[in-house]
Amino acid sequence: MFNLRLFFKLFALNLKAQLEYRVDFIVSVFQIMLLQLGSLGLIWIVLDRFHDLGGWTFGEVAFLVGLRLLSHGILILFFPDIRGGVNEYIVSGEFDRFLLKPVNPLLLLVANSVLLNGFTDFSSGMAIVAIASTTLHLHWTVMKIFFLAVVVLGALLIEVSVYLAASSVSFWILKLEALTDITFQFHEQFILYPLNIYGKPIQALLTFVIPFAFVNYYPAIYFLDKSSAVLFHPAFAYATPAVGILAFAGAYLIWKRGLRAYGSTGS
Repeated sequence: MFNLRLFFKLFALNLKAQLEYRVDFIVSVFQIMLLQLGSLGLIWIVLDRFHDLGGWTFGEVAFLVGLRLLSHGILILFFPDIRGGVNEYIVSGEFDRFLLKPVNPLLLLVANSVLLNGFTDFSSGMAIVAIASTTLHLHWTVMKIFFLAVVVLGALLIEVSVYLAASSVSFWILKLEALTDITFQFHEQFILYPLNIYGKPIQALLTFVIPFAFVNYYPAIYFLDKSSAVLFHPAFAYATPAVGILAFAGAYLIWKRGLRAYGSTGS
């Protein structure tokens, strides 16, 4: 409980610090909105020419994009340092300060920074999912809304886990931004589109190795009732929460082993 209170206190302090730069925040909001509209515009141009993408209509692909933004927004808001900050802290020697306090260093790392841009991503995701749902005439029951919330949490765990595992490699190999960059590209680009348009190697990679497909593709099959888009196994449409828990357990194990192997840079 003490750790939880500490987390929210640190989060509140970081939030206040971010709000001091309101103009920068407003500019960032517009920048992110333009990026999201640009991504959807590119998808619309492709689908306007080819009518569908691997059997997915524009509304269905937009649903994929919106579903991904929900968990991504929470990731950006609460876990910005997980996406590459670990390497920078280790190389500069600043990581030592996380080890000098009687608190889980991962908790301190997470609470160390906050990015309000996450609110924009999350709200954009909500709006896109709502508009796509109206366009596709989706019927949202209480059970589906509950499962959506569980899926978002599971997807968040998956995103945090992949970045945490990639960042933890820095405990053994310094200056390994390339691994984080590759992870970022898979996360930012590949899952914007239906997984079934890629070859089997990419499908397998994003399902069994870097499980980003469970962030939006597999749960979208359930919400959109697209049994024709099932890959590998029909049960994957419901597996996001379980995959998230397993992925986090594995990533945290790598993190703990990395901590034991860590040696200060001395800077």
